[in-house]
Amino acid sequence: AHRCLPLLAVVMSSAASCTRSSRVFSLLRKELNNVPQRGVRRGMANTSPMSKPFVHRAGLSFDYTTSMLRPAGCNSRFRSIHHLRTFAAVDLANQRTGFYELLQLDEEAFLKSHCESQRYRGSGPGGQHRNKVETCVRVTHKQSGISATGCEYRELKKNMDSATKRLRVKMAVEMRHPMKLDDGKKLPFSGSKGRMSTSNPMYPLFVAQLLDVMEGNDGQLKPAAEAFGMSSSAATRLIFADKVLLAAVQSLRQKRGLTPLKGR
Repeated sequence: AHRCLPLLAVVMSSAASCTRSSRVFSLLRKELNNVPQRGVRRGMANTSPMSKPFVHRAGLSFDYTTSMLRPAGCNSRFRSIHHLRTFAAVDLANQRTGFYELLQLDEEAFLKSHCESQRYRGSGPGGQHRNKVETCVRVTHKQSGISATGCEYRELKKNMDSATKRLRVKMAVEMRHPMKLDDGKKLPFSGSKGRMSTSNPMYPLFVAQLLDVMEGNDGQLKPAAEAFGMSSSAATRLIFADKVLLAAVQSLRQKRGLTPLKGR
């Protein structure tokens, strides 16, 4: 149980970063699954001295008399492994909901509230307008630091639209919030007949949800396909139609020791 204390400290200190926090919660869940339910209070009380300064630096306080952990400025206290598991699950669900809402924001609100942009001059063919005018743009999501560029057009507005679309998809691919759905629960699918264009405004949300369900089911494609009410074959066609999504799926499956998907 002593391994949970420093991990929890990292969780609380990294709450400002969605990407970092989700990764820490993933580690936390793995650790918690290896800790017995009983004997937790004794285990916490016997936390190694190496963990004590770490906990204090993270802004946490630990009462060795009652074996209770409390974040600074917060009334939450953790009594057991079950309590820790519940806290991690609820926080992850809240992060997931907020992230999905972010992906659905209109472009103006998304750029104004969550991103910063930088213009620069492009290189290569395209004439003087491309090489001498700052029509290229780099858009960065301020919280995660993920960025994308747009430089294929001569007009700044078109490049901004292109960079924003790439950024949303990139965030959907890189920021994981694993989930397992209850039997029979479905996720909304904005495509038609098992197909969805990458230009669909809801495409980044679909990518994020597909990868999150696969992550929560050990890289298996079938539960993710069923969540959207489609067959595994239809989901495979969608994945192979987008190189970015395909690379993310193959990487996820490789980490779980699964064979790569094959096109159909």
